[in-house]
Amino acid sequence: MAAEPFARARIEDAKAIVAGQQVHLTVEVLAPNYFTSPPQFHLFDLPDAMVTLPEERARTAVQSIDGTQYSMIAHTYVIVPQSPGTFDVPPIRIELGYFGDSAPVEAVAATQPVSFDVAAGTNGADGSTPAEFAARDLEITETFDRDPARLQTGDTLVRTISITAADTQSLLMPPVDFGLVDGLRQYRRQPVLTDNIAQGRGTVSRRTETIAYTATAAGSFALPKIDYPWFNLDAHEPAIAALPTRTIIVSKAPAVAGIMPAFPDRETHESFEERRAVAIRILGTLLLIGLVWRARGLPKKIAKTARDGLTCVSRSRRYRLRRLKATIVSAELCKVYAALQQWSRSEGYHTLHAWARARQPELLGHIQALEAKLFGGGPNDVDRKRIAALVARGRARGFARTSGRHLPALNPISKPR
Repeated sequence: MAAEPFARARIEDAKAIVAGQQVHLTVEVLAPNYFTSPPQFHLFDLPDAMVTLPEERARTAVQSIDGTQYSMIAHTYVIVPQSPGTFDVPPIRIELGYFGDSAPVEAVAATQPVSFDVAAGTNGADGSTPAEFAARDLEITETFDRDPARLQTGDTLVRTISITAADTQSLLMPPVDFGLVDGLRQYRRQPVLTDNIAQGRGTVSRRTETIAYTATAAGSFALPKIDYPWFNLDAHEPAIAALPTRTIIVSKAPAVAGIMPAFPDRETHESFEERRAVAIRILGTLLLIGLVWRARGLPKKIAKTARDGLTCVSRSRRYRLRRLKATIVSAELCKVYAALQQWSRSEGYHTLHAWARARQPELLGHIQALEAKLFGGGPNDVDRKRIAALVARGRARGFARTSGRHLPALNPISKPR
């Protein structure tokens, strides 16, 4: 084994083992130098026994063997034999990694087979009943959620029994036999199993049983005595934990006084009024929520509506005519002439003269006077107010319909030939 990893196993306290007792199998893995990966401890099968590997922290140590220093990691298996006889534990293979002479090495270590003998633990007065499980310092207690002597018909009494013991597991604790009681209905809940409960310097396991009794009739009822057999490992003898008989006294529940009936019509009317008021409040709340929700986008809608309204107004004939009259009265003559031309085109005429003739001859004369002032340099004055008044008089009788292009006279002052 020099300078090579190896494993060893031993049974702790292998004397006087009885069925149902926890047997502790300690497995140690040793490797030279140090571990580069933790050893992998696996469960193994053992007929007529339950094998577990508690989730407890592994023990580590350093040991020198024949001048070579080894690192050690140890775990403890728990074996619970279910029957008497000889149990042979097979070799346990453990994968590990350690640092060899100059590099990490993967290896497998295996334990040597070990065995132990199990005797038949017994319970009962005659010692003929096999023990169901073995433990140390077992205690059994019970509590009630109310006084069992002050119940009334229809009441429910909850009884809780706890079994606490050391050097065992809650899974190994057998269920409690509550027995049956005539006149009481029983409802049993699932047990609660708890391990590794700190108590003093060690830990204990606990099984908690809960049962509910419902009184269906008045009278006196006896809950039978509870005997809980187990094997005491300290005394190395069978033992029985017991709870005494309990008496439940149930009295008849008093009759409930009748309730004066209300007038049906009034009750119906008030109920309708209440429902209507509730419905109104609900509708009001929903309406308010809808308004608040819509109000989130209300400013944008208002702004868009305003823009659309301004666009519509600016495109209306009345607005444009008002702008045209203001331009005629106050703007420069060239801008007045340009505004009149734009207006004539919007009215459906190709030329300003055609539009003026369609309006009335007087307007045409004023247009010619404006052209003479602009293009001929003549001294004639332009009557702005009169032009604005003539423009504002009604619509033209129709759009000009010409089959070809019509160009204005090249020289507005001279008469066309």
